Amino acid sequence: GASVAVTTGAFPVAIGFAGQILNSSAGTQTNVNCDVDGTLELGTVGLNIDIPSANNAYNGSFVNQTAALTAASHTFTLQWSVDAGTGTISCNSTSSCNFWAHEIR
Repeated sequence: GASVAVTTGAFPVAIGFAGQILNSSAGTQTNVNCDVDGTLELGTVGLNIDIPSANNAYNGSFVNQTAALTAASHTFTLQWSVDAGTGTISCNSTSSCNFWAHEIR
């Protein structure tokens, strides 16, 4: 899965995803989010991305900054959900994507 572990000082962390998302159903929403140590960073739903056409790739990219975290190891996990259909993050040999976490000092 898309998960990154980072050991930090007591500083915020910039997190981001750059990539495409698809949904098997037109007229739906796919939501992207980041779980930080068991807590959703972008709220309960996350960032809503409208999918007007089925099975077409749309930009699912986002960047966010956490509050200052404790000095310890933290796990950042990319998550997504859909309100209908099947959502897919498109990461393959023809469609690259990046998920990252970087401590800000």
